[in-house]
Amino acid sequence: MYCRRSPIGEAGGVRWQGPYGLDGLGILGCATMIEYYHDVLDARTLIKQHHYSHRMTTPVLALCAYVDGVPKAACVFGPPAARWKQPILELSRLVRVPEFHGPLTQLISKAVGMLRSQKDLPRLLLSYADAQQSHHGGIYQAASWFYTGQRTSCMDGLMIDGTFVPGRTCNARYGTRSPTKLRLQHPELNVQPHFDIGKHLYWFALDRKGIQVAEDLGMKKLPYPKPADVVQLVEPCVSNAANASSTLAVRSTFSDALKP
Repeated sequence: MYCRRSPIGEAGGVRWQGPYGLDGLGILGCATMIEYYHDVLDARTLIKQHHYSHRMTTPVLALCAYVDGVPKAACVFGPPAARWKQPILELSRLVRVPEFHGPLTQLISKAVGMLRSQKDLPRLLLSYADAQQSHHGGIYQAASWFYTGQRTSCMDGLMIDGTFVPGRTCNARYGTRSPTKLRLQHPELNVQPHFDIGKHLYWFALDRKGIQVAEDLGMKKLPYPKPADVVQLVEPCVSNAANASSTLAVRSTFSDALKP
């Protein structure tokens, strides 16, 4: 295996190759070569075509896995969606094409190794498993990340004329994610708050400093949830806060670690 590196942030600047196969073997029974590049454009294309959100996030690292020069999977780390009291990076997107069965844990491991080598980056990594999409975080469990619990329900965006718009998109498009303010600005729009059902949160420390940050934020090491533990919606998550508290199941909370 060899590695050629350039600073994180330059598309195409990083490449790994090694005998990692699609389920271990290629079509002819030989180990299939998988190469790894940091490439924002290919990651964006994969996400728009194959990720359930169809939305790219701001990348610090967008590592893609290639087979025969074709991007098959992507792992994107960037600034967190929530404001934390300590600097962190969030694994915000993980995606692959349906026919790719290579180990995503290998892709995550390569990305973590790159981030660990960049000493000026935050030392704590977080990632959410979206229970609303029936995700429990099995990939993070396989990658040996720690589980700290399922957050409480929160407003993750708005329903505008029947279409879900994420909170960050609302801020960029309208200057606010408040349904009250948006109704005043655009009375012609039908605006309703949208609540998720609480995502599972996983964390990984790059070094001892990252462990200290995790302790400062109150991160826990809880037993992993199982697929059967994923909470299913009884009603659509379009409601006011009072109704949401009665219809959404929640578990542990770590709101004290978030900035007000």
